[in-house]
Amino acid sequence: MKLRNYLSYLAIASVTLGLTSCEKDETPLENSTVESSEISTKTKGFDNLFKQSSNLKIETNTVQDLNFVIPAFDAVEPSACSTTAFNDVTSSAYNELVGSILQIWDGQNYTPVIDLIYADYFTINNYAAQLGINVDYFGKDGEYTKYVNNEKRSLEKFWQTPDMFRVHGQHTETLDNLAVIEFMYTNYSDLGLIADDPILDENDEIIQEGATIEELLSIAEKFNTESNQIPENVVYASDAFATFGGTIVLGDGIIELLSRTGLEDKIVISSILSHEWAHQLQFTNFGAWEYPVAAFSNTPESTRITELEADFLTGFYLTHKRGGTYNWKRVKEALTNFYFIGDCGFDSNGHHGTPVQRLKSAKAGYDYAQSIQEKGFLPDATEVHAEFLQNFENIL
Repeated sequence: MKLRNYLSYLAIASVTLGLTSCEKDETPLENSTVESSEISTKTKGFDNLFKQSSNLKIETNTVQDLNFVIPAFDAVEPSACSTTAFNDVTSSAYNELVGSILQIWDGQNYTPVIDLIYADYFTINNYAAQLGINVDYFGKDGEYTKYVNNEKRSLEKFWQTPDMFRVHGQHTETLDNLAVIEFMYTNYSDLGLIADDPILDENDEIIQEGATIEELLSIAEKFNTESNQIPENVVYASDAFATFGGTIVLGDGIIELLSRTGLEDKIVISSILSHEWAHQLQFTNFGAWEYPVAAFSNTPESTRITELEADFLTGFYLTHKRGGTYNWKRVKEALTNFYFIGDCGFDSNGHHGTPVQRLKSAKAGYDYAQSIQEKGFLPDATEVHAEFLQNFENIL
């Protein structure tokens, strides 16, 4: 019942050979009822479809920075790894979702229900956003579209990257379209194989017979119709990440969740986009930019240095007079909430750095912006990268 990772070998090759784009030709739609204007014209230039969700343990070719998952902090340095208001709002939203599932669910079809509602919905919406399905507006009702487009133009001008990267919106309403769910299962799952060839244990006893796509669509329709949380709950559209193919995904849910912590929505958007833009700069300069450790090599040290650099570039852009123009006090407040993903799990391949380190890196970016603004010049991304490396040891 898991969505399959068709291009995992390409994900590995893209890192080894220089992060080449995992673009693919238009996906055939013979088995889908989705109108070509709705999906098929969007699948050109699709990036890799690899994101780790709650129930899909697959290799990823994205840099995942923000989603609904509440991390378990290792208590090595409690002061550096304490939770933030973001944890509280995500926990509340998550509990509302679980409560709705339990209220509607009759206890039947345990595996299909849990796989679909509790896992695959997140991955389907993640894939849809990368594919370009229902991505051309921002905010539930498009209320942030103008601001996001203006911020994209500002980032392009500031970093001298015109028309290089795409920003896709992610929305819960995408999951209300059963045709999208059918399309994803038809083209990106092994459902048919599981249904025809049941999973057996060591004694040849059936563990899982699998469900057909029709059965899953029936489950989806039931929960979508009877629940006011499925798929409306903000956690289903809470992604914020960059792909090696040049796409940034910005979910309505992550904006809403961070806004619930008391942050102003526009600085939330600016902070997320500037951080993901920094990752795109890293991807673009992969091989040219040198680091003390190999970048994007899936080690704790590698992830930490690229994340801390993205934080540095974020602090630099947001506070520069030719960039975001925010003062440090507002940026610090926003980033403090973002850095819940900072951790003390130093041995984890996804180690982003502690919240203290991440905020310190962003502050170093701010300090650099302040030190050069009176000189009247704007350094290019490579020069800012070099400045980060000079500050790196002091940030740790």
